[in-house]
Amino acid sequence: MSLQIDKDKTALLIMDVQRDICHPDSPMANQLGFAQQIQQSGMLDNLSRLLDKARQTGLLVVHVLIDLEGERFDRLLVGVEAPEVIAAQLA
Repeated sequence: MSLQIDKDKTALLIMDVQRDICHPDSPMANQLGFAQQIQQSGMLDNLSRLLDKARQTGLLVVHVLIDLEGERFDRLLVGVEAPEVIAAQLA
């Protein structure tokens, strides 16, 4: 069975792929166990393949960066192309 996706009504939403959450050297990622889980599961490699396929097919890709400190785009992972970044600044 294959999944049918209407590209005109669908977007791939990528959330929390940020240094604090995903980077293996991040104190928060290590303290919460995210770094080890991400490495063991191969999440970043899987996400990379998913993003490549979505972009190849013309699916809208939206990256959400939750920034509690304001204007901290340096928290994005190095090498992640995110031209469609949406910054949600919470008051």
